[in-house]
Amino acid sequence: MDISSSKTDADLSKVISFEKRQELYNILHSEDPEHYSRLWLTGFLKFCGYSIDEICAIIHHETCWVNYDTQMTYCQVASVFRSWGHGRQSSKSRDQHASSSGILTKCVSSTPCSDSIDGLWGVSYPISR
Repeated sequence: MDISSSKTDADLSKVISFEKRQELYNILHSEDPEHYSRLWLTGFLKFCGYSIDEICAIIHHETCWVNYDTQMTYCQVASVFRSWGHGRQSSKSRDQHASSSGILTKCVSSTPCSDSIDGLWGVSYPISR
C-alpha cells in the first residue's frame, strides 16, 4: 500500500463520537504526544475497525509529530495488532509489507520494536465509539 497517494478516511468516519474524533485529532496534531497517547490512538482506531494500513495512512496524512518516522510507526501499529492476538492485521504478512515507493517499509525484526509494549494491559477503552 502506497500511503503517499492512498485515499484515507481523513474524517475518521468509523469513529461515531465527535468527542473521540476530536481527541484523536488532538493527538495527531500535537507536536510531541506521549507514547501512551499514540498507543491509545492506535488501539482506539483498531477498536473502531481500522486495519494496520488504514491506521498508518491516517497517521501519515494527519500527523504533526516532530519525530514521525514511517517505519517506526508501522512497527508500533503492527505491535498493537500482534499483542492483542485477535483479528487479522493485513492480507500481507508483516515481513512482506512494503510499498512500491518504499514509503512504508517492512518490519525486519521478528520481535516488536525496541520501545513497543507487549499488550495494552491496564488500558481501558470507552464503550462508545
